[in-house]
Amino acid sequence: MSRVHFFSQPPRDPRSEAGLPRDKLAALELLLESMEQTSTPPARLIIEAQPQSGPRNMAVDEAILDSVSAGGPPTFRIYRWSDATISLGYFQRSTPEIEPGGRFHGLAAVRRLSGGGAILHHHEVTYSCCVPATHHFAEEPAALYDE
Repeated sequence: MSRVHFFSQPPRDPRSEAGLPRDKLAALELLLESMEQTSTPPARLIIEAQPQSGPRNMAVDEAILDSVSAGGPPTFRIYRWSDATISLGYFQRSTPEIEPGGRFHGLAAVRRLSGGGAILHHHEVTYSCCVPATHHFAEEPAALYDE
């Protein structure tokens, strides 16, 4: 089984690398380099050119998970959201905020492959990383945050 990690950042100027803090940019570069230095196939980078709906974003992440689980390359995906969307964690039943009368009622809602609580996505850049269970980052997922 593979691990999927999702991260969100506030919107940045897409024309400049200066929009990302240096430590985050360095961490992303290290991650991509390490993905290429394993015995698995080369890493795959997917950059979505246009914002997509929440259901499509989650369907693509699920397809990536299936691909990596079946022996495909580690994959790093960068994407945006076309509409304000609430994503619920994998084990989260619901949240009162999306029920009638809640502050997010009426927004699209999707379920993420990762755990955690509800997250409002809109006007942001989101990225996901999926590595095989044999990858060293899968052995210690917290290493993704340390490097």
